[in-house]
Amino acid sequence: MDIHARILIDYSGSMGYMKGSQEFENKYLLSDGTPRIELVKKILIQDLIPTINHFKFINIIRFSSSVYNHQNLTSKYIYSGEPNDEALKRIGELPVPPIGGTPIYSAFMKYFDFVKSNTLSKKIIFIVTDGDSNDVKDFDEKILDFMQSSGYKCPIYIVGIDQNLSAETKSKNLCNKSGGKYVNLKAMDYDRTYIESMLFELKSNILNSSLNIVTESPEIKQIQIINNLDLKKENQQEINESFSNDYIIKLEKTIEENTSAITLIGKQLELIVNQISALKNIDLNEELEIVEDSEFNLKIGRHAESVLNSYLKGVLKLKNCKWNNEIQENYKPYDFKIEDGVNLKYIECKSSVGLEKNFYLSKNEWNFFLDHKDNYELIFVSEVFKKDQILNMGNLFQAIIDKKIVPYSIKNRKIKSDLAYFRIV
Repeated sequence: MDIHARILIDYSGSMGYMKGSQEFENKYLLSDGTPRIELVKKILIQDLIPTINHFKFINIIRFSSSVYNHQNLTSKYIYSGEPNDEALKRIGELPVPPIGGTPIYSAFMKYFDFVKSNTLSKKIIFIVTDGDSNDVKDFDEKILDFMQSSGYKCPIYIVGIDQNLSAETKSKNLCNKSGGKYVNLKAMDYDRTYIESMLFELKSNILNSSLNIVTESPEIKQIQIINNLDLKKENQQEINESFSNDYIIKLEKTIEENTSAITLIGKQLELIVNQISALKNIDLNEELEIVEDSEFNLKIGRHAESVLNSYLKGVLKLKNCKWNNEIQENYKPYDFKIEDGVNLKYIECKSSVGLEKNFYLSKNEWNFFLDHKDNYELIFVSEVFKKDQILNMGNLFQAIIDKKIVPYSIKNRKIKSDLAYFRIV
């Protein structure tokens, strides 16, 4: 069975520069100064389209609405055809969007008609968006209600680009109940390691679903029925004459479907191998190679410090809090300085993208810590880009004395020179 898909791209103002909006101009730019649509294009070109290149047909559509009327849907076909190099080219040519809204519900309703077509192909909808639907508040329930009442259903996959909690909750609900998959990317740049990790489950789900569609093909089932017939001598000739031509056609189709299944299994294995390769914390000797000044580690640290800055100033209401690296990386042996004329504190921010709470102090950080151990504190941010969990360890020296932080690992590690290893227990 063939698979057809429609890819709806949020083309609202937050995907661009928001030029002309005094309140929001340049608010949604990526860390390198480019608009979010550039991140969307990379995700589609390097991840989504290659994952679905076995689909028979795709439509790629951009959608937005008027700033003044969110019910006024504006949309345009970017590409229609097989998911090939021409599709990638058209995506790459997508210009930066002007100011506009995000009418997810209206776009879905307009382009849902292909699900109702009489073709035997399996239908799938993909939505890439960074916002909440501003034409209908509960767009998820409205869409689910429509599919339920109309009898036309299809799985919906949504790739969120830093969606807020409200949009994330609705998008996840829509995907789960429709049989699709949802992922919300919190990293505001295109880091291959992070993107591949976050999209792994979504891409695996797509390939698994495709494999199920292929193996449940009605042509295959009909072949099995014919093969199971009791071909007695008295009716063998009649059956042969009746089914010979259809049998050959269906057999050819079965071979084609089996070939597709093998290809999909190969893609699944490739996806798994790539995911394993991306897990840099594991090797055959159970040793971890640390690259303290890697580009990815810098991005993790930058994001964690931004989260902590918001926490210190927004939640704790600290007025005399200075973030050293707010403008650019200053490479000081601490990240925040809190001074109120009487008390002075230095805060070091450490972080990880996973659940492990390991960190390193450089030679300069270690020496500075020893010289200021009475007012040197550590705050750890785990699950960076995902949950951003903040763990305030307080005074680092006291935490070591209390054995809440220990200077040894539970596995063999290779540690770069001039680094001291610590683990929060």
